[in-house]
Amino acid sequence: MNGEKKNNNGGHTYFESVEQKLFGNIILDNISSLIFNLTKGSYFEGSINYDNKGEVDLILDINSKIKLTNNSYVNKFIFVEKKNVDLNNFSLFVNGTNWNESIIE
Repeated sequence: MNGEKKNNNGGHTYFESVEQKLFGNIILDNISSLIFNLTKGSYFEGSINYDNKGEVDLILDINSKIKLTNNSYVNKFIFVEKKNVDLNNFSLFVNGTNWNESIIE
């Protein structure tokens, strides 16, 4: 294995959703990363990195929406409209800070 450690193959993915409805949970391990880009009216319902292991950058354009089904953890969150985020009584943590509590209306 040329000096590589077993199971040291984290994935690094860019995923862009265009005009799609997506449902489910996004799960990463501690050596993986994801850029999750929702565009052109996409909708995501689920949790993102709920066990806070990987690194996720979440991008939400003005026409796309998310609805959480569990607490979710991202490193970066780029968004245009707060109204497009339905926390559904859960929390979205951005780089360790509760996003909902950090937003100034």
